[in-house]
Amino acid sequence: MRYLRWLLLPFAILYGIIVLIRNGLYDLKIFKSTHFDFPIIAVGNLSAGGTGKTPHVEYLIKFLREEFNVAILSRGYKRKTNGYRFAQENSDVKEIGDEPRIYKVKYPEIPVAVGENRSLAIPQLLTDAPMTNVVLLDDAFQHRQIQPGLSILLTDYNNRFTSDFLLPVGYLREFTNARKRAEIIVVTKCPPSLSRHQKDEIIAELKPVNNQQIFFSYLKYATPYRLFYPNQKLIMDEHIDVILLTGIANPKPLVKYLKHKVNSLILHDYSDHHYFSERDMEQLKKTYDNYAPTNKIIVTTEKDATRLELHAEWLHKSKLPIFCMPVEIDFNESEKRQFNQLVTSYITSNLP
Repeated sequence: MRYLRWLLLPFAILYGIIVLIRNGLYDLKIFKSTHFDFPIIAVGNLSAGGTGKTPHVEYLIKFLREEFNVAILSRGYKRKTNGYRFAQENSDVKEIGDEPRIYKVKYPEIPVAVGENRSLAIPQLLTDAPMTNVVLLDDAFQHRQIQPGLSILLTDYNNRFTSDFLLPVGYLREFTNARKRAEIIVVTKCPPSLSRHQKDEIIAELKPVNNQQIFFSYLKYATPYRLFYPNQKLIMDEHIDVILLTGIANPKPLVKYLKHKVNSLILHDYSDHHYFSERDMEQLKKTYDNYAPTNKIIVTTEKDATRLELHAEWLHKSKLPIFCMPVEIDFNESEKRQFNQLVTSYITSNLP
């Protein structure tokens, strides 16, 4: 398989040339980037998913909303609509996409919008949510039509961009020198016990430029709750057997976590942002019915749950015990203070 991927090298080179030309036209100001006179924070990555972007955006929401009026703008990847949409509490995944749906469900007071052309969508968002004074751009590192005031670039500890290659050979959307556009780089999914020496080695590997700051975050899994019944919680332990249903870019951290928590695990893994079909649901029920343990449940991610909602009627009838596993990120205390202060200082110094 590894050698087969390298047969795609000519396509990766062609893709890289196109990306270089596009970025060069923006760097030379031939392609124009729109600048807005208020704080805009872009969160993104160089790779095609799997860096933990959604929980990092949630982290920003949770600490910024205490002091600022935050709004979120996403392109709404794989939604079934086009153009600008201002999310309502009843907007489903087909209308706005799975990640915006998560934000709207978990933080209903936060304005959420989607739009492919974000330079046009931002004025529309500000019209719909006029009290907004900070906009978070979700997955916008390559969206150069907008010039954000603060760019946060994420890279997975287990698959850092320094050891990756351009699509379709690897998973990179652009060359690694694009990292220079970011003010902050966050190495995600780190072991919580990562030593100072290990961090210094990674910092040297990433080669930060100028005043670029590098931080290290780690995942935290919260108590799972039952799909459609969020007040029903479940403590995971060695007496539980799990069927894990995922359609995310990288389920490995969740698989690893659950294997250390439960008695046994079966993985039903689909591609990132996969829309579950009726056949998928029937296959899930068949697996559940044929799974021998008696103390068995189905676990899924909150992102996958937004797409399972489309089968709500069938799932209610099937009575399958599906539980959603929330995931959060955190930093060690000193880095958390520094990261929060850096973001807050940028916002306060750029408020109108």
